[in-house]
Amino acid sequence: MTAILGLIAAFAWGTHDILVRYVSQRTSIYSALFVVLLSACICQLFFVLSQNLEFELTVSDIVSASVVGLSFVGASVGLYKAFEIGPIRLVSPLIATFSIFAIFWGAVNGQNITLSQWIAVFIVLIGASIVAILSDKSGQQNTVQQRNAAIMWSLMSSVCFAITFELGHSSVANAPDRIIVLITRTASLGILLSLMLVLRTKIWPLLSQAPVLIFMGSLDAVALASVMSAGNLPNANYATVGASAFGVITIVMARFFFKERMSLVQWFAVFMVFSGITFLAL
Repeated sequence: MTAILGLIAAFAWGTHDILVRYVSQRTSIYSALFVVLLSACICQLFFVLSQNLEFELTVSDIVSASVVGLSFVGASVGLYKAFEIGPIRLVSPLIATFSIFAIFWGAVNGQNITLSQWIAVFIVLIGASIVAILSDKSGQQNTVQQRNAAIMWSLMSSVCFAITFELGHSSVANAPDRIIVLITRTASLGILLSLMLVLRTKIWPLLSQAPVLIFMGSLDAVALASVMSAGNLPNANYATVGASAFGVITIVMARFFFKERMSLVQWFAVFMVFSGITFLAL
């Protein structure tokens, strides 16, 4: 069941991320992210209000969910920036490496990790490295700088996603997952708004972008809720691994919608990454 929740998140985030590439070329990524998070927060609020839930929250629950919200903002900003400046074939496999952190976290917490799983982790790392090395190799300095920046933003997103999911799973173990996700969403929105005020960025995007951004918010709401709710199930980290398959969906969509070219070696490297991820999710 945990792997199924992860795959639901993968399809939702895969579709969401291809739209990130579209909107990031047309509006401020902070404005776009603000509307997406606001839409997702409203979706989660309606979902909570539709349920007749009885619960008690402690200060520890609220603080924990808020920390998850902070890490989710970091993951989202990193993702949006990476998709804004880098090719999808480079960005997606790197962000998807958050799955290996789930395996390491499981090992630290006493979960038995087999030799075949460690081999799969190694294959993921090698494949992601090949994609990063071969992507947009050019003698032009600005292209090299953009590629390096895209790599850094992608890795930041990957690490923050890993923190989000692992802390999120711990949070929902002590309180209803719907409530924890709502607190996380609210905290994320408040943190992002504070960051935007400090940076003095435009809050609202163009009105014409609103329908796409609201749809993205609903996809994001489904994805995060799916992964977080796995915290109440055995082997919750498998949902995290399953969710990381979003990258292959995004890459395939990019090939057809944005005509991003890939060499045979790059396709093989992407195959390595997502074969390893799929094995870990089984």
